[in-house]
Parts: sequence; C-alpha cells; structure tokens
Amino acid sequence: MKAFVLAAVIATLGPAATTFGSYAWPSSYDEIEDIYSLRQGYEARLLGDKVASCGVDGGAESQAPDWLRVAFHDMITHDAAAGTGGLEALPFPQSVRCRPLGLGVVAAHSACGGITNIPYRFGHIDAQSAGAAGVPQKHDPVTKMADRFAAAGFNQADMIALTACGHSLGGQHGPDHNHGLVEDDEEAEHDETAEEEEDEEPHDEEEEHGEELENFDTTPNGFDNLLAIEYLDGTSKSPLIVGENATTNSDARLFASDGNVTMVAVAASQATFESRCCKFFARMIDSVPSSVRLSDPLEVIDIKPYITGLYLNAASDIVFAGRIRVLTTEGPSVGRDPNDLAVRLARTSRLDVWSSDLIDTTCVGDAYGPFGEIFAWYEFETFIEDGITRFNIHLAVPSTGEKTVYDNGGLDYPVEYKLLYQTAESCVAWEAVDGARVMTAVVSVHNEFALLPLKMDLVRHERRQGSIKRTLVKVVISFTRTTEERGD
Repeated sequence: MKAFVLAAVIATLGPAATTFGSYAWPSSYDEIEDIYSLRQGYEARLLGDKVASCGVDGGAESQAPDWLRVAFHDMITHDAAAGTGGLEALPFPQSVRCRPLGLGVVAAHSACGGITNIPYRFGHIDAQSAGAAGVPQKHDPVTKMADRFAAAGFNQADMIALTACGHSLGGQHGPDHNHGLVEDDEEAEHDETAEEEEDEEPHDEEEEHGEELENFDTTPNGFDNLLAIEYLDGTSKSPLIVGENATTNSDARLFASDGNVTMVAVAASQATFESRCCKFFARMIDSVPSSVRLSDPLEVIDIKPYITGLYLNAASDIVFAGRIRVLTTEGPSVGRDPNDLAVRLARTSRLDVWSSDLIDTTCVGDAYGPFGEIFAWYEFETFIEDGITRFNIHLAVPSTGEKTVYDNGGLDYPVEYKLLYQTAESCVAWEAVDGARVMTAVVSVHNEFALLPLKMDLVRHERRQGSIKRTLVKVVISFTRTTEERGD
C-alpha cells in the first residue's frame, strides 16, 4: 500500500450546495430522498414526531395542519401570469423548522391518513426578500378571495375544494389564531415579520396561545371529508362556518359561493375528496417562480448504499464501513425476505481489479416509508489493504440459490480512496466564537497527489439584516500539508 500524507484545515462549517438529475449513486438528492422515504424505524429521518403521529398518540397536538397552512400562505401570493412568487424551500415560521416545505405537505397528508402518493418535486429555492402581500383574510368578501386564488392559478371550484382539503385537519385557537388557510390580519402579518433564533425549539401552540383549540370538524387528526359532510348536514361546529361573528365565517361564504356544488361533490365520496385534494396539494407545492426548475417526482430508491466510514485507522489500514438499504415491501414474492436474504459487496482494488473475496453484511433492522414501504438495513465494516475504486451489491436468496447483482445502472458504485476524511481527528467546536463555530478537518492524501494543492468548498450560513433567513455564502479553504506520513 502506498503511503498517505496528512493534511488539515480549519474552516467555518456550512452545508453543501445541491443539484439534481436522473438518479445514479451518489446523488445530490440522496439526503432529501432519505427524508422522504425513512419516516419510522431504523435510521429514520423524521420530519417531526408531531407530524409523523398526526397528534393521535397520547393526545399530542399535531403540527400537520401547520405544514399545510404555512405552505398555503407561502404559495397563495404566486402570480401565475407573471411567473413570480410561490412556494419556497425552507421557511422559518414558529412551528415548522428548517425542512423542505413541500415535503412537509406530503408528510402531513400521509401521516394523517392520506392514501395517495402526492408527487413531490424538489428544487424549490429560498426567497431573498419578502414576497408580495395578499394572503386572504377571514373578513374578505368572496370576490376578493377569488381574485387572489385566480391570480395564483386556481378557479372558484379549486378555491373551495382546496380550502376544504386544508381544513380537514386542525382548528382555531380562540378568535385570533388558527390552522386555517385564510387568516386574520394580525397572524398574516406575524408570518412575514416574526423573528426567531434558529436554534430555538418550537413552542407548544396551546401553551403559547392560551386558548383551547376549536376544531374545524370532529376528526381534526384525520384527513377525510367530514368537514364537508358536517357543513352540509348542519352539524358543523367550525369557528369559520358557524362562528359568532358572521364577518369572519370565511369558510361558510366560500363553500356557498357556487351554490354548494363543489361541497356536495366532495361530501359524496371520500375517494373524490382524496383525489381532488391530492391534485390541489400537488399544484400548490409545484407553484413556483417561472425561473425555478423542479425535478421529476421523487421516487423511493430500491437499493441504496451508504458509506459511513472510509479512513485510515491507527494501524494505517483503510477502514471501509457502511450500510445497504434494501426495499423489501413485497417480501418473498420478489425474493426480498430479510429472513432469507444475504447481502454482500464485491469490490475492486486500487488497480481496478475485482477481488474474489466478498464483503459480508449483517441485517440490523427495518425502516418504514410513508405509504407502507419497508426497508431492511444491512451493515458492514472491513479492512482493505489494496485500496478500493468501486463496488457492486450482491443479493442472494440462500433457500433457492437465486442471485442478483446491482451495479448502479452499469456505472458501478464509485469510491475515492486516495482522499480519506479522518473522522476521529476532525471536529466542530461546540461553542460559537463571533457568531461562527470552528471546524477542523483532517484528511489523508495518497502520496501520488500529496504535492498538489488541496482545497475545500464550504457553503456557510450568515445572518443578514432585516431577515430571519440566513444567506448562504460559499468560501474556499486551503488545506495545510503536514509532515506526518502513514502506511508502507
């Protein structure tokens, strides 16, 4: 094995920039696919326990309505004709933290009983300044609301159905706070101007508002058409339908504006309700400025590797460790029974010669997706003396002898072993100094490249005046070559 030279850099920690295209591993959208796919179980990437549970366990209040409300507020000032406004990527309202907003809508729908897979296209961008005003108010006449919806690309029937869909979940905290799509002036203004530290935990809504939640229907944690049914049969207790102040009964005015035609159709069938709502939610999260190009709908990846460790240990051996995620939803019918499945890796040496020794894995647990997907996780760790440039994944069914090789669409799974990140020797300072935390990064560079300059691109958050959103600034940091060498 050729020797490695250590290099180190001290830099400000920041996130990586992303692009997207057709999937090949590694992909710039691997992270967002994890957030989308891994809702519960091993290595789950939860959007938040309250969203995942939809508030049905232990009486916890759901944040799912907030995802719908904030997404609507962000989208409704979209000008379809001018190609401006629309849904952003990462908002910072009170109870929805730094997550993809459109993905939050998809998660809220499925967590609360939705059965249709709403297409999620990523690629939303963060707005650099406040958008146009125009969120509908509870006291607005129907004509004004309809004009706002029309500008965003939604006709009268769309407006009524989208409101009924959004108000299937949640309710209103007293007279001044609600989960609804239309708002009072005070809360609409708050959404645009509130300032909050990013590291601060969301407040419990009931504690913050000091008011009991008045639900929009009798199943506030279930995504169903009961709001429409109760509205039509006169049993509704929604504060936006039968509130004491007729001026703010915005849902009642909207629903009746077409002679209840839309609400009759929505109430007649849960299937119709589900279908219409998913169509409108998809349109809502796809409403973006004309300059934004969204991806194709995100799909769950069938076989996906993760490299969790590739570094030199104290004995100067290359440690190669990771996980393989295998979709096993269909079970034995497609040869994916975790109890009868062996997962191994084949690899090449640094000379690009395939090794005859396969790397074994161990099944360590399952994870679960938003629409019944089941994933089995297999982990591995091994020492490599002759380097590695690529690998393939072998699935075998011991009971039948059936074997399948996955090679990343013919590209194989690439590995760059000549530049190794030394995790144990790298760190990020716990406390910030002058508003920034310091990161020390140590890498091992193969002797073949040791004399070449080594740089790191970092994208870091920086505060900006007049906005609660931080801007992203790219910096280029040079590594410093040390005198230490490891290996033979």
